[in-house]
Amino acid sequence: MLAIGRALTLNPQVLLLDEPTEGCPIIVEELLRASAPSPVPAAPVLVIVEQNAQKILGLADRVVILERGAIVH
Repeated sequence: MLAIGRALTLNPQVLLLDEPTEGCPIIVEELLRASAPSPVPAAPVLVIVEQNAQKILGLADRVVILERGAIVH
């Protein structure tokens, strides 16, 4: 959470999150709520790398599913 907060203070255009759902369930739920698509045009684009696709699919505008390094969906 601290790393994400620090990254957001720099007003990035793109933010890469590597498996953000690992950790405390309460913090994960808050992170998912905060990651919902934003109507603010200046909000950063989130690129999320996640093994638990079910939690992320509802947030995504676009999804690429890889299996052993190859795009399968």
